[in-house]
Amino acid sequence: SESPRAGLPISGGWVSNGLDSSMLHGCAQGSCYPATGDLLVGRADRLTASSTCGLLEPQNYCIVSHLQEDKKCFFCDSRQDGHYGVQGNHRIHNVITPFATAHDRRNTWWQSENGVENVAVQLDLEAEFHFTHLIMTFKTFRPAALLIERSSDFGHTWQVYRYFAYDCDASFPGVQHGPLQRIDDLVCESRYSEIEPSTHGEVIFRVLDPAIKIIDPYSQEIQNLLKITNLRINFTRLHTLGDDLLDSRSEIKEKYYYALYELVVRGNCFCYGHASECAPVAGASADAALMVHGRCTCEHHTAGLNCEKCEDFYHDLPWHPAEGSTANACKRMLQTPTSTFTAFFMNVSPANVRDRQYPPPCVCFVLCVCTADVFISTFISAPKTLLFLSLYIACHCNQLGTVGSGDVCDQTTGDCFCKRFVTGQKCDQCLPEHWALGHDAIGCRPCDCDVGGALDNHCSPETGNCRCRENMVGRQCRRTTSNHFCMALDHYTYEAEEASTNTVVSREIPAGRPVTWTGAGFVRVPEGGQLKFIINNVPKSMDYDILIRYEPRFPEVWEEMVVSVSRPRGIPTHSPCGNTIPADDVLTVSLPPGSRYVVLPQAVCLEQGVTYTVQAEFKRYSSRESVDSPHILVDSLVLLPVHTSLTMFSGSEHEGKLRRDAFERYLCRESGRGAIRQPLTDVCAQLICSMSAVLHNGALSCNCNPQGSLSGECDPNGGQCQCRPNVVGRHCSFCAPGTYGFGPSGCRSCDCGLEGSQHAFCNKDSGQCMCRPGVTGRHCNQCEFGHWGYPSCRPCHCNGHADTCEQSTGTCQDCRGHTAGHACDRCADGYFGNPILGSGQKCRPCPCPEGPGSGRNFALSCFEDPHSQHIVCSCQVGYTGLRCEECAPGYYGNPEQHGGVCAPCQCYGNIDLSDPASCDRQTGVCLRCLHHTHGPSCSTCVPGFHGNATAQQCRRCECDHAGSKCHPNDGCECDAMSGQCLCLPHVTGKRCDRCVETYWREEGIQGCAPCACDPEKSFGASCNEFGGHCECRAGFGGRTCTECRELYYGDPNIMCTACDCDPHGAKTQQCDRRSGHCVCRAGVAGVRCDQCARGFSGTFPHCLPCHTCFGDWDRIVQVSWTAGPVGLFLFPSEPLAHDVGNSGSCTLKSILRCTWCAGAYDTIHEQHLKFREAKNRANNSIEGATGGVKSSQALRFQAEDLANRSQEEFERKNKELQNEFQELSNDVTLLDISMVGKKVCGGDGLEPCETSHCGGPGCKDASGSPHCGGSRCGGTVTAASNALRNAQDSEAEVKKAMMLVQQLSREVEVAKSKSVKVKQQAKEALGRANATRDRAQRSGQDLRQLISQIKDFLEQEGASPDSIEMVANEVLGLSVPASPEEISILTEEIKGLVGNLANVDMILAQTTEDVQQARNLLVDAQHAKEYAEQVESASKGAQTALEQAEEAQQAALDAVQHAQEDIDRAQSTLEVWIW
Repeated sequence: SESPRAGLPISGGWVSNGLDSSMLHGCAQGSCYPATGDLLVGRADRLTASSTCGLLEPQNYCIVSHLQEDKKCFFCDSRQDGHYGVQGNHRIHNVITPFATAHDRRNTWWQSENGVENVAVQLDLEAEFHFTHLIMTFKTFRPAALLIERSSDFGHTWQVYRYFAYDCDASFPGVQHGPLQRIDDLVCESRYSEIEPSTHGEVIFRVLDPAIKIIDPYSQEIQNLLKITNLRINFTRLHTLGDDLLDSRSEIKEKYYYALYELVVRGNCFCYGHASECAPVAGASADAALMVHGRCTCEHHTAGLNCEKCEDFYHDLPWHPAEGSTANACKRMLQTPTSTFTAFFMNVSPANVRDRQYPPPCVCFVLCVCTADVFISTFISAPKTLLFLSLYIACHCNQLGTVGSGDVCDQTTGDCFCKRFVTGQKCDQCLPEHWALGHDAIGCRPCDCDVGGALDNHCSPETGNCRCRENMVGRQCRRTTSNHFCMALDHYTYEAEEASTNTVVSREIPAGRPVTWTGAGFVRVPEGGQLKFIINNVPKSMDYDILIRYEPRFPEVWEEMVVSVSRPRGIPTHSPCGNTIPADDVLTVSLPPGSRYVVLPQAVCLEQGVTYTVQAEFKRYSSRESVDSPHILVDSLVLLPVHTSLTMFSGSEHEGKLRRDAFERYLCRESGRGAIRQPLTDVCAQLICSMSAVLHNGALSCNCNPQGSLSGECDPNGGQCQCRPNVVGRHCSFCAPGTYGFGPSGCRSCDCGLEGSQHAFCNKDSGQCMCRPGVTGRHCNQCEFGHWGYPSCRPCHCNGHADTCEQSTGTCQDCRGHTAGHACDRCADGYFGNPILGSGQKCRPCPCPEGPGSGRNFALSCFEDPHSQHIVCSCQVGYTGLRCEECAPGYYGNPEQHGGVCAPCQCYGNIDLSDPASCDRQTGVCLRCLHHTHGPSCSTCVPGFHGNATAQQCRRCECDHAGSKCHPNDGCECDAMSGQCLCLPHVTGKRCDRCVETYWREEGIQGCAPCACDPEKSFGASCNEFGGHCECRAGFGGRTCTECRELYYGDPNIMCTACDCDPHGAKTQQCDRRSGHCVCRAGVAGVRCDQCARGFSGTFPHCLPCHTCFGDWDRIVQVSWTAGPVGLFLFPSEPLAHDVGNSGSCTLKSILRCTWCAGAYDTIHEQHLKFREAKNRANNSIEGATGGVKSSQALRFQAEDLANRSQEEFERKNKELQNEFQELSNDVTLLDISMVGKKVCGGDGLEPCETSHCGGPGCKDASGSPHCGGSRCGGTVTAASNALRNAQDSEAEVKKAMMLVQQLSREVEVAKSKSVKVKQQAKEALGRANATRDRAQRSGQDLRQLISQIKDFLEQEGASPDSIEMVANEVLGLSVPASPEEISILTEEIKGLVGNLANVDMILAQTTEDVQQARNLLVDAQHAKEYAEQVESASKGAQTALEQAEEAQQAALDAVQHAQEDIDRAQSTLEVWIW
C-alpha cells in the first residue's frame, strides 16, 4: 500500500532524502582533515619558559657573534614596565611570528638567563591536536643538547620524541644514535647541534620522517604519534666554546644563554578524520588571525570536541575514526521527526527528485515512514502517485563568515547573516579590498595595500597579495626587489661643480666626522656671480621646492640671491603646471650665515620630460659692510617634491589626511634638507618609499658601478651602494676627494706632500699632485733637477763641477774634474789644486810616487807647500817616505817595483809598529815579538805561557810546584793552548794542585802520598786531601784510623771505649788512652774524677781542703800505723809528744793549754773513767774473734793491697798519657796552617797579617773586617770573587743579547705587519674574483626566499586548490636561461663587463711588486730568525757560564768552610793540650 514519506531533520535545516550535508563540504569522499597552521598563533598565554632574562631586574648580556659591531653588550629588561621598551623585552611570546610580522621577526626574540643550562619551553593546548613538525630559529648558538617531549593526556604522562646533542654519548648515554630505522624509534641526532652557525641556525623536527615509508598512515600507531595535548622542548647544555673551563667569572656567563628568534609548531586540530575545519573552543580566544582552533566542525554525523562520538540519533553503527576513503560515518536510527528546524524550502516534483538522483518517494495512505530528509506535505491517495513534495534545504552558511552559530539564514531567500567584511549568500566571500576569511569578529582583514607600492587597494582574497608596481614586492607591496631602492627626499640633487666655471673648492672627507657636503666639494661664487643648473630628469609633473645648500664665508647675511627657472616652451593649459605665470619662475631669497641651506619661499611647478635651466645669481652680499672680494661656497641645488601635490596626501579622504598628518608630525620633510644623512623613523621611511613608488611607478634600480661597488645591492632607503675604499657617490662611480685611480680595488690616496703641493688633491687618473714652483714628483715631495732643500728648493752650488746635489743637504753629486766635497770645492783624494770657481786652477794628480791610476800611488792626498812649492804627500797606512815610496815600520814589500805594495807584517799585533826592526821589511818575518809570544809570526806563546797568542792573551802557566813537573830555573811548563800543567804521578787538576782519589798532599814531599786508611776502621780508602786524615768509624782516630779517637781509650785492635770523664772534676775530657783514668782537678779523685780526694771534705763537686793539721796528723798516723791500731791510743807519750812537738803549730803544750780551765780536772777524771770503760770494751772487741776492729783491720789490709796494685797501674797509665801528650805537643808544634791560608787566601801563607797583601786565617783589615784574598792573590776566595765578577759580566752580556733579541722581535713584527698588509691585498683580489659568485648566491637567496614565501602560502589556513594551482602556474611561468642561445647571450654580457674593467695591467704590476715585497720580507724574517737563534745560543752559553761560575763560587765557599772547620778543630786541640 502507499503511504506518505516523512522528512527527517538534520542540524541547520532540511535536505531531501539521500542529500548528505557532508557532500557540501570536503568530507564526502572519506576522511578529511583541517588545514595545518602554526599552533602558537593566538596561544601566547599558553606558551611558557622556565627561564627568561630580566624578569625581576635588568640583566646585562653580551654577544660573541657580529664582532664587527661596536656595541657588544646590552641589557635585557623583560618586566612589564621595563626601561628599555620593546627592544629590551625578551619574553617567550616573542617567538610567535604570525604572517603579518614575519618579515620583521629578527627585531624580537626570547632569551634565557645567563649561564642557565637546563631550560624548558612548554606549550599547553586546550584540546587534542595533530602535530606535524616544528622549526626553531636561534639568535645564538644552537644548544649543545636538547630533547623534545609530548603528552597526549594534558601533561599526566610524557614521552620523548627525539634527542639532539653535539655529543650524544656524553649528553644522553644509552640512547641509540640515528638514523631512524622505524618511524617510532627513539634516537639521538647531532646534525642540529654543531657550533656553526653562530646565529640564525635552525633545528627542524618532523614527527613523520619522509625518508621512512609509511604503509598505513591511518593506523592507530601513526595517529598516536601525531596526537598531542602538550609539547615541551628541554634545553640541557650550552655551547660555551670552552670559556667556562678557563675562567669561572660571572662575566664569562654573560655571553652564553639560549635565544630564539622564532618557534613554529605546525599542526591542526585532531578530529579523527571527521572534520575539515575547526572553530574556537568555548572560552578560548578567537581574535587572532590565522589561529588554529581546537573545536572540530564535525562531519559524518559525529560530535564532540574532537569528533570522538556519534551525534544523537546516529548510533545505528558504532563510532569509528575515518580512514582513507572510508568515512565510517555514523548511521541514523530510523524514527519520526519530532522537532522543528529553521530552514527554507522549495517545491519539487518527482521528476526533479529523479533528476537530482534522490531516492523515489514512498507510497502510503495513512503515514509513510520515509527515507531521511523527505517530508510529504500534500499527496493524493491514488496508489503510487505523488503530486508535490515539500523539500527543506539546509542553510549551508559558512561558519567562518557567519554571525553567531552559523546555522541561521533568511527563511525566504536563504541568505546567511554575514560578518562585517564578508559577503555572498553563504557568507563565504570577502568584500572587495579584503581577504583571509576567518573566525575573527570582522570576518575578513583589510588588504591594506601600500598607497604607493601597490597599484590599488585590491588583493587576492586567498593570499592577501596586492598588485604591486614595478620592482615592489611583499604582500602589501612595501618592499623593493633586489638591486632596487626607494628614493630619498633629496634624490634629485644637482652639484654646483657641474653648473659653473668658477673655482671648485675640493675637500677631503674627514676621518671620523660626518661629511657636510655632497659631491667633490663646493664652488666659490663671488658677489655678482651665477650658477646654471640643467634639470632634465623631472620624474612627475607637480610642484617642487628648490633648496640651495651652501657654506657662508662671512658673518653677515647674504642679502640677495635670485633664482630663475627658464622653460624651453610655453606651458599647455591642460598641464598640471598650466596655472603657472612668469612671475612664479623668479624667486628672491637671502642666505643667513647661521644656516647651511635655504628653501625658496615658493614652490615651482615642473613638468615631466622637459629640460629646464635654473639660474642662481648671487647679486649682493651686504649693503652695511664693505668687504673685499665677498664670496660664498655653494654645494648643490636640490628639488624636493611637495608632498601635498600627491593624491596620497591630499583630498578629503581620511587615509590621506592621516598620512599627511604623520608626514608633518614626524618632520619627514626635514630629512632631505641637510647634506648630513639623518636616520629616518619607520613612519617616514615608509611614507617616503610610497612617494618614490608613486613618482617613479615603482622602485628605482640601484645601478651600482661594478668597479666601484662591492655588490649590486644598495640601501633600500636612498639607494646608496656599498662602495669600495675611497670611492664615493650614490652609484660608487668616482673617487673621493684626495684619492685617484678608480678601479676594481677602489681608489688610492693621493698622499700629496703638504709642504710641496698646492693642495691635497691630485689628478683623478694619474694621481699627479699640483706642485709648488721648484717642486716636482707625483707627490710633490722633492725638488726639481738641480735644486735642493725641499720644500724651500734652491739651486745647487757645485762650482761648475756637478749638475745635481743631494735633496736634503745640498751636497753635490757626481763631481767632475777630480773634485769632491760638499760643493765640489776640493780635490779628490790623490789630487791637489784649487777647484773653486774663478780660481783658474784645476785638480792635478799627486806624484806619490806616481799619480792615481798608475798602480804606484800610495798617498791619500797631497798638497803644495806654499813656501817651498814642493808637493807634500799624505801617505796611506803602511807607507812612508817623501813620496810614499817605502814601507812603514810593521809593513813589508817592495813598493818601488811596478805593482808592488806594502802589506802588514802578519804578527797578530804582537809587535811595536813604531819599531823599525819589529819585522823584516822584505820578508815580513816577525823579529821582536811582544806579549810573551814568539815564532816567525808571533803566533805562539813562549814556554811557560799559554793562551791565544793571536789575541795577545798569553798568560803565565799557573802550576803548583809541589805537584807539577817544573825546572828549577825555567819554571813550570803547560799546554800552550789549554794551560794544562804537567802533573806528577797521582796528581791532577789544571794546575796540578789536587791529588787523585785515595792520595793526599803530604807536606815536604813532591807529589801525593797514599792515604793508607785502615780498611776495617775507616769508611773508605779516601782521606782528606790536605791533612791525610781518613774518615774513621765510631771510636777510632788517628790519621789512618789505627788508634782510638779523642775522648776514647783502650786497645784499638780490640775495642775503644769512651772516657766518660765528669766535666766538673776532670781537667780535660780526654782520659788515659790505655787505662781510661781521667785527669782530675785538685781535690778531686776517682777514675771518672767524680768524688772528693783524701784531705778534702764536702759533697762533690764542692770539695773543701781539711784543716792544715790534717797533713801532720795524717803523716803521724801513717808512721805510727806500724804499731798497730791500738798502739796509737795506748802509748802516745814520748814519741807522740815528740812528733807533735815537732809538728809546728800543733804542739802538745798548745793543746793542753786549751784544756786547763776551771773544773777541768773533774771533767778529765770523769772522762778518764769513761775512757777506761771504753778501753775495756775496745780490747774485748779487738781480742774477740768476731770483733769489728779485727774485721776492719782485715779490710784495711785488703784495701792497702788493692791500693798498692792500683798505684802501679796508675803510674803505668800516667806514664803512657805523658808520652801521648808529648807526641801531641810535637804534632801541634809541627802543625802548619800556612798551606790552608795559601789555598784559601792566596799568597805564601808565611807573612804576618800586618804586611801580607793577601791576608790569611785570623787576619783583619783596618775596618776590622776579615782580610782574605785580593786582586793579585790566588786561593779559593779570589777564585770565587773572579767567578762572581765573570757571572756579573755574563749577566750583562745576556741582558745585551736580550735587548738585541727584542730589537729583532720588533723588526720581525714590522715584517709581519707588512706581510699582513700584503695578505689583505690578496684578500681584496680574492674578493674581486668572488664577485660573480656572490651575485649567484644572492640570486639563490632570492629563489629560496620565493620558495619560502610559496611554502608559507601553501601552509596558510584556507589555501584553496585554485589558489595553489595559480601559484604553481606562476612558478612554472618563471623563466631561467636554459637554452644555448640564452647562455651565449649571458656569456657575451659577462665578456663585455670584463672588458670594461680598467687598470688591469697596473693592478697586476702592483700585485707583482707586493708579492716580491712579501718574498723580501720573508727572507728578512728568516735572517732575523737565524740571528735570534744565534743570540739565543749565545744567551744559553752565557747562562751556562753563569751556572759554572755559581758552582765554582759554591765550591770555593765550601772549601773556605772546610778550612774554617779545620782551623777551629786545630784551635780546640791546642787549647786541650795547653790546658
